[in-house]
Amino acid sequence: MGAVFIPGTPTPKLLPRSLVSRMKRGAVIVDICIDAGGIAETSRPTTHSHPFFVAEGIVHYCVTNMPGAVARTATEALTHATLP
Repeated sequence: MGAVFIPGTPTPKLLPRSLVSRMKRGAVIVDICIDAGGIAETSRPTTHSHPFFVAEGIVHYCVTNMPGAVARTATEALTHATLP
């Protein structure tokens, strides 16, 4: 869903609260676009020390800078994806 991101603009809210509230209780949203505002209306930034919260009965994982937790692995993955 984050593929609709346009640099320099907030991410569009593709998951309005009304849709999130209809999801199965205990479902999980991993909002990887949280650094730019997130794609769920119910999302808010979290940290590695407090990584999740529950809103509308749905678990939200919205850690900013997720690759920062595994910097070396993230760098290697990016390098392999972009260089021959």
